[in-house]
Amino acid sequence: MAAGVCSSSRWVRGRGLFAGLGVLAAASLTLFAADGPAATPAKGRIVIDYPAEGTIFPPDFAPPTFLWREQPETADTWQVRIEFDGGAPPLTVAAKGEPMQPGPIDPAAAGPTNRLPELTPEQRATRAWRPEAVTWRRIQHGSLERWAILTFTGLRRGQPVSAGTMCIRTSKDPVGAPVFFRDVPLMPSETEKGVIKPLAPKLLPLVRWRLRYLDEPASRTVLERLHTCANCHSFSADGRTLGMDLDGPHNDKGLYTIVRVDPRTVIRQENVISWKRFRGQMERDKRIGFMSQVSPDGRFVVTATQVQYYVANFPDYRFLQVFYPTRGILAFCDRAEGVIRPLPGADDPAFVHADAVWSRTGATWCSSAPPPPTHIPRDAGWRSTRTTRMRFRSVTTCGGSPLTAGKAGAPNRCAAPRATG
Repeated sequence: MAAGVCSSSRWVRGRGLFAGLGVLAAASLTLFAADGPAATPAKGRIVIDYPAEGTIFPPDFAPPTFLWREQPETADTWQVRIEFDGGAPPLTVAAKGEPMQPGPIDPAAAGPTNRLPELTPEQRATRAWRPEAVTWRRIQHGSLERWAILTFTGLRRGQPVSAGTMCIRTSKDPVGAPVFFRDVPLMPSETEKGVIKPLAPKLLPLVRWRLRYLDEPASRTVLERLHTCANCHSFSADGRTLGMDLDGPHNDKGLYTIVRVDPRTVIRQENVISWKRFRGQMERDKRIGFMSQVSPDGRFVVTATQVQYYVANFPDYRFLQVFYPTRGILAFCDRAEGVIRPLPGADDPAFVHADAVWSRTGATWCSSAPPPPTHIPRDAGWRSTRTTRMRFRSVTTCGGSPLTAGKAGAPNRCAAPRATG
């Protein structure tokens, strides 16, 4: 084991679980190996930018790309030695140390309002190595709940000229689920003031929905060529129910789809509801449902309705837009009963109710409820850390929690969340 390098590496235990799920960690560690290939001290140093020191990878994770920089740049070949805190046989592998390169670019998403990515001077000096699948499996096996010590050595004509060391480990807990995300082209366009619409309508078909299992080398496209905006979405806890905002005909911002997730998921008219109907809101361009969330058991959806919001679109492709609600009330849909109702008391004009999030069991939700300041215009936004907690109570169940019936004559069979703090 390299002297002085993680031989008592338990000092880094307790670092954040699954820290390796980030992309490029900013932290780096620079140490010197005391025993290089020829047991000659290396004069240069290697700064390891990714993964971060102390990263804990889940077992179902594809081989990551290690990124490092040599200071000064003198090596012509690279070598990585992996030693294990648990006593497994060490590995020594050659690393190509190829220069860092931008990923593949979709030519259809490259236009006059954006630019191809450019490497910074630091990135141009970065070297990369991705372990082969068999090597990564051995690293994960040897580092399961223990530390693996990786020593990167730069060689010039076979002699060590630089070195750097880091520690990683593998958790016994898998992620166990894929990541579902949208791939959006960064192509800003001129839009109407106050309208959440950073892309021109002709660009919407370029948006792709992707699914990525973390043990696979790449994502797969599951939805593409949409001619309307289908954006904010959430899943039930078991991943079997999807809820998603869906812009309808004539720029209808009040439509929402709730559908069961199948190997081939089809959204039909009967899977679409309108948040406008329960209060007769027919404003064509007004955002009616905002930041909706499906309950853990998939029965309920909570959303912000009657929303006014602050929005700003930017021509800079690196920062397309910002928006947040300044007025709104919470409402929820009961799929079992087929009704939509507002949260009792949520239409108090003294508060902005939005961004509701369910608890793990579905028994409660929390939402932001900042009081409006008197010195800020109605079309501007503000910040607040105040949170209102709502609780379901009484006889039937919602994700294992009790519910109560509403007042006689009201379509409120699953109602009465109450403020508890």
